[in-house]
Amino acid sequence: MNNPEVYSKELLQINGLKSLITQIDISYDLQHIVFADKNELQVWNLITKQLIFSYIVNQSRITSLDWNNYLLVGTNTGKIYKFLNDLVDESFNHGQNQIKKLLGYEEFILSIGKDSEQVFLRNQNKVVRQIKHPAEVFDFDVGENLITTCGDGKIRIYDMDQLIVLQTINLWCHSINFWRNSIVAGEGFDSIKFIDKQTKQIYKKLIQQNVGHPTILDNLIIHDQIFCDLIHIRQLSNFKKLKQVLGTCYKAKNQLLALGGIKCIRVLSNS
Repeated sequence: MNNPEVYSKELLQINGLKSLITQIDISYDLQHIVFADKNELQVWNLITKQLIFSYIVNQSRITSLDWNNYLLVGTNTGKIYKFLNDLVDESFNHGQNQIKKLLGYEEFILSIGKDSEQVFLRNQNKVVRQIKHPAEVFDFDVGENLITTCGDGKIRIYDMDQLIVLQTINLWCHSINFWRNSIVAGEGFDSIKFIDKQTKQIYKKLIQQNVGHPTILDNLIIHDQIFCDLIHIRQLSNFKKLKQVLGTCYKAKNQLLALGGIKCIRVLSNS
């Protein structure tokens, strides 16, 4: 695990934005950042530090962003936008439910809606599979397999080709991520558990005291060798400078850490 204090190089700082930043992500090539407030998203180049484009989603609120092979935007009205460069390549409806999370995986788009008991798998704009669960799906992640956490208190790991359950782990959690050879589960608002994928045993547990942030584990991000949570952010050498941007959203991707806050965003590097 990387030392969190190495996040000392600031790549980009933007102040004076219109409102609270609620969604943020970093492009797969680490060249751009995208962030959104209620209904407007902005894309900036991290090299030139220039605004590339902005887009307003009419009569909707942006509730999810993902930028792997392409930029995906989900809304509270159930609409999904797919961007290529600075243009909407296509848009389609998830359904009536708010998009709680969406991820691009190869040629597919996976998504879950608020209070939904299904994970939707799309190829272009067509639903090709609906992965049903016995209760609300809280979160999911995709690596070599698909992992979900559900309101029945179980974590499920699916084969991505046949979408059959490979493993089931009895653990109630609200957020879930793959990390190296582990599964990282956000359990409640103050506990994070590390589970070995093979043995299904919990080998590490972090307790966050006085977090003061009721949704920090809902936005738990694990990516490659970076574990980004509030504990590590508190240990940053320039934590005082970061206080103003904590409390809304963040994303870690490779050596970059992006933080969104009240009318501002910051992107830091650990290299």
